[in-house]
Amino acid sequence: MCDCPKISVIVPFYNGDEKMLVECINSILRQTFADFELIIVNDGSEERYNSILNAVSAMDCRISILNEKNGGVSVARNTGVEFSKGDYIAFVDSDDIVHTQYLEQAYEIITRNDVDLVIGSIVNMSSVRADYAKLNSQKLLTSNSYKIYNKTEFTDLIPCFIAANRIIRFPNGGHLNRGPVARLIKANIAKSVFFPKGIEIGEDLVWNQEILKKSNCIAIAENIWYYYLMHEDSSVYRYKKNSIEIVRQAGLSLYESISYVTNDDIYRAFCTRILDQTRQTVCMAYLTNKANK
Repeated sequence: MCDCPKISVIVPFYNGDEKMLVECINSILRQTFADFELIIVNDGSEERYNSILNAVSAMDCRISILNEKNGGVSVARNTGVEFSKGDYIAFVDSDDIVHTQYLEQAYEIITRNDVDLVIGSIVNMSSVRADYAKLNSQKLLTSNSYKIYNKTEFTDLIPCFIAANRIIRFPNGGHLNRGPVARLIKANIAKSVFFPKGIEIGEDLVWNQEILKKSNCIAIAENIWYYYLMHEDSSVYRYKKNSIEIVRQAGLSLYESISYVTNDDIYRAFCTRILDQTRQTVCMAYLTNKANK
């Protein structure tokens, strides 16, 4: 493996679906851009996953496995960033898929324009196998299909990375994601921002705001680079007895991350998100209590 790869791709993994993990890794290995390292952070998975992780590691010399105690996805991502060697960093979740030209186009945009961050679009999928085969066969837009934003311009876009009803959608069916995926980030910026520990939901939103805070210029591309699998195992769909407290802590952290700007639209988006999360939590509490009776 090259000691100085251009890009570090970080994949956190914890007791996930083995077939989905293999499909995820294969989609990364099929990249048309080859100068990358792939860091899989094993976040304390059960021992039965050792064999599949070892098999995955043997697939390509660019792959390395970091075995850590279970600390949650934020800690796993932070660990991956700490051990990364690339000039740029990308994050992929272990049950998602990326387009074969993702790294090539992202790298071309970020280096040609010397921006701190480039964000591509994603699509939600109900089935990896059916949807990915169809979508990945479609020709991407050219890498010229992007726009550069300076600090003032992308500050006005912050509400789009907070509230669900403000998400930017493109004619090709893709939309911008509010988390760390479908992005390529300068390593010096990524290494200066940690995913917050102790927040079970919305930690990626807080991280995203901190990355934007440290960026001076970003690019947003319409190209669909990332396929996100919708499933009920997501932490968003699970109800816990302390869910209201989890929402409160997530809200406080997000508020702190946007407190450096004075923009009423941003705070309206913040309020919308908190109300949506609270409403969802109350509904899940009701349905959970009803099911347990």
